[in-house]
Amino acid sequence: SISSQHAELLVTRGISALEGGYVWRHDPKLTHLSPFRLSEAQAQQLIQDIACPTFCILGDAGYVEIKQLLTQRRRDFKQLTSRELTGNHHLHMVNNQGVAQAIKEFLVKL
Repeated sequence: SISSQHAELLVTRGISALEGGYVWRHDPKLTHLSPFRLSEAQAQQLIQDIACPTFCILGDAGYVEIKQLLTQRRRDFKQLTSRELTGNHHLHMVNNQGVAQAIKEFLVKL
């Protein structure tokens, strides 16, 4: 769940005013499955080929499936740093200061 303040922000970003009302605007491609699918071996190889430091920030109340997938994929990354912060799927909205600080700390260590 998100606060009414954050819901208002999402709605404001997601609508367009038309004569006589509003409509949801979005990229229509987001409603379709991607035509580009990787096999498990391809996904692992793609991750293993990442040579630069990688940073992943998750919300402690985010999607459980993403946390589980990160646990499975962690071994495939050469240089993965991850942080869990207070927040949900909209972590960058509900904990923007924490996200900014975590990114800053990660970048300073590079």
